[in-house]
Amino acid sequence: MLNSFQQNADYLIGDKTDIESLKTKTSASILVISDSHGNPNILKEILTKHKNCDLLCFCGDGINDLATSIEENELLPEKDKFLPSVIACVQGNGDYNSVQLYTDEVKYLRLPKSQIIDIANKRIFLTHGHEYEVYYTKDFLLSKSIEINADIVIFG
Repeated sequence: MLNSFQQNADYLIGDKTDIESLKTKTSASILVISDSHGNPNILKEILTKHKNCDLLCFCGDGINDLATSIEENELLPEKDKFLPSVIACVQGNGDYNSVQLYTDEVKYLRLPKSQIIDIANKRIFLTHGHEYEVYYTKDFLLSKSIEINADIVIFG
């Protein structure tokens, strides 16, 4: 479980030890969520049902909902936490590139337009998709995934 909000230089949220251990696991469970669009209660319900997953990939358009979940998770005792130990999130076309978290100290969640995550000996390319025109074609996304040697592509 995510014990305390910590965003690293690579934009991944979580303890560096947890992030490093994901890279070499033989298998991992990944929860993919996108486009919550102002439904923090539904997002929290989904997160609570899948709190034992290894990684949350949030593909954008609802970053304020994720921020609300992070804020709530920070206030809970360890036994009640509902976020996985590692979170990857990207900016959707309806999101800003950062959001302020209202916790015991001022913190900001920074959002890249895309992210590369190495997990269970696989490389994941995470994006919202609008930057790659996925509504019209998957060709640009495919080209990018080949360029970065991604095994898996996830988009919103």
